[in-house]
Amino acid sequence: MKRCIFQFSLFFSFLAVFNYANSSDCFDRNQLSHTLQVDTHLHTQPFNNEAMPTDKLMSILNKAGIKYVNAYGIGQTFAVKTACKHYLDCPNTPIKPSWVNDFRNLKAFTKHKYKNIVTKLSMSFPDLANPENILQRVIYIQNKYPNKFKWVGEVNLIQHALLSNAHEPATISDINNWQPFMAYLRTHNLPLTLHADIGLNDSPFEYIHLMRHVLERYPDNKIVWAHMGLSTEQSKIDTKNHIGLMNSFLKNHPNLTLDISSTVLEENFFSRDRTRYVALINKYPSQFINGTDFLAYENFDFEDYDHTLKTVSEIHKYINDEAFRNIALGQNYFNLLGLQQQTPRICKS
Repeated sequence: MKRCIFQFSLFFSFLAVFNYANSSDCFDRNQLSHTLQVDTHLHTQPFNNEAMPTDKLMSILNKAGIKYVNAYGIGQTFAVKTACKHYLDCPNTPIKPSWVNDFRNLKAFTKHKYKNIVTKLSMSFPDLANPENILQRVIYIQNKYPNKFKWVGEVNLIQHALLSNAHEPATISDINNWQPFMAYLRTHNLPLTLHADIGLNDSPFEYIHLMRHVLERYPDNKIVWAHMGLSTEQSKIDTKNHIGLMNSFLKNHPNLTLDISSTVLEENFFSRDRTRYVALINKYPSQFINGTDFLAYENFDFEDYDHTLKTVSEIHKYINDEAFRNIALGQNYFNLLGLQQQTPRICKS
């Protein structure tokens, strides 16, 4: 009889947990938690440099059962000195893309070693509306800090909520000028996570032409679309139309991965059209990843992270075994990075 993993023994190393290709072990969905084991979208450096101490953060993640973390900074920082903690609290206070938070992440996770959690760093600095120096900076970071940064993002193609903070969306012309750094990302197997709003409540598809052009212009890049293009500014979008749009993109762009992080998705979309969203995920089980989109502010505690984790993981209860293994256990994330880790197979009832 196949053995099911009811708990992970201290006698096994962490990496062994994800290497079951030649093992009889399996993951029992009836006995074990449905919550994420791989948080592919965690902002370990939030706005305005008030990040949670790394020891505290890793302790919270460990308690929550997280095994892998994709550590984003916040690519845009306030351009002036301010007491603001979040851009939504301070409209008209300008922000600009910066690599400050990327280096803060590098410092924090180079100094900190946590044996139970593997952390991958992401470059979140690119200014997609002004791409001239992106390649130069990417090469600088990769040469100076080899094998440290394995991802690029989350970076803004268009984030409507930031427009009042002087955010400059990329244009079609800007996107065409991404060619040098996009070629580098392809060559070095670096996935790119884009925040690209579809539109607004009053104009639900106002911005969709931008993402469509990116995917058509760079079909061979590994592109991750953050939050399925949704946001609080689109809370009234017709879910049937959104699902149809996502189905079309996934069908026509096999290198596209949809990121379903953010509590907004569960609260405003998945919960009111569960059956259709589950069907979409089950149809394309290799093209989704999930994360918390958690902002690790210094005053947050385990309860804050745990609430976010449980909310974004609610959809996992309903998806099929293949999708669960790929998303909740993280196989799609490992595949995007080209890692050899294999997540446990799902136990058969």
